[in-house]
Amino acid sequence: MQAVVDVNKIIPIIEPIALSIGDTAKATGESSWQVKEKIRTGRYKAKKSGRRTLVIFESVKDDFAGLPDWSDSTKQKTDKARSAALATLAQKRAAQREAARNKRKEAKRRTEQVTASE
Repeated sequence: MQAVVDVNKIIPIIEPIALSIGDTAKATGESSWQVKEKIRTGRYKAKKSGRRTLVIFESVKDDFAGLPDWSDSTKQKTDKARSAALATLAQKRAAQREAARNKRKEAKRRTEQVTASE
């Protein structure tokens, strides 16, 4: 048995005019705090309806359209930053090992001095 789809009965998707902060966060994958911050900085436009803050959906779409595309250059920048961070971490660990080695040498030298003076 085949299902018959009546094209005239398809319900069109209605785009909302405004969303609550919570619904905007769900729709964008952001936290409520990030949504509020974007309202404060003017990236999202909002209106007050009593105590509720409603985010204008068109401003959310405009902000999303302005985001950069993920590309190989973005990945390369991320990889460079990660490599630099790992190099810095390696330098810090080497310095910590050197400091610990010097501390052990100094403790050994003091022990030898005390033993020699007795």
